[in-house]
Amino acid sequence: MRKLAVVVVPVYRKFMPSEAFAFAQCLNVLGRYDISLLHPAGFDVSDIVRTASRTIGHVAMDDQWFRSIDSYNALCLSADFYDAYAAYEYMLIYQLDAYAFRDELADWCARGYDYIGAPWLPNDTPYERTLGDAVRWVRRTIHPAGTTQKITHAQTHYHVGNGGFSLRRVAKMKAVVEEFRGLIDSMDPKERRAKEDVFFSTYIQRQAGISVPDWREGLQFAFENSPAMALRLAKGHLPFGCHYWSKGNVWKDFWYRYIPFDPEQDAGA
Repeated sequence: MRKLAVVVVPVYRKFMPSEAFAFAQCLNVLGRYDISLLHPAGFDVSDIVRTASRTIGHVAMDDQWFRSIDSYNALCLSADFYDAYAAYEYMLIYQLDAYAFRDELADWCARGYDYIGAPWLPNDTPYERTLGDAVRWVRRTIHPAGTTQKITHAQTHYHVGNGGFSLRRVAKMKAVVEEFRGLIDSMDPKERRAKEDVFFSTYIQRQAGISVPDWREGLQFAFENSPAMALRLAKGHLPFGCHYWSKGNVWKDFWYRYIPFDPEQDAGA
């Protein structure tokens, strides 16, 4: 019988300060679940495992999968990845620029979706929230997601969602990558549809029968881009987690109110 969920933490280098902070939060909030470091075979994680505040596991994969964003996308579109976690019903991918505010993992598993990630929102400007939304609605009506080879912003905006903090039904993801292996192998890695989260949640979602929540429910799960807009749309309620909090200026502009760590500390590391 499968266990309910595993938290998968990709790691390929020594932690930056913000990553160590995010990992500690992962252990503190989600420590009642199995936690697994996903790492290149050539990267020694023994220090991380030894010094963790609780027992954690690890899965080593070929170094080739961790050489670039493109190769990581390819890993997440491979059956081998999901085979490594076949003992679980769900996996929560928790990249180290993610942050969990509280433990809602079992609750989200109980909702029965195949894939959940932070909804992609437009930029938080008056134009994008009005005329831009209208233009995207027309374009999305004419060319819905999955009907064109090129993925457009109209197809991804207000759609679930980003893979950096994402919940996946393991068996369903494996079945999809096996069924659509020929298509996956034919894609140029630089195409937007080849980004693993876009592939699952937008490009192939309807054809493959991948169940996802609508974007409003997705905002209860996670925020990523335009977090101030996300918080307004969520009526002031923080989600289960977030992604991309430590990148660019987004911590200074927004997340400093809710995440007590300044990622500028990475600059001196």
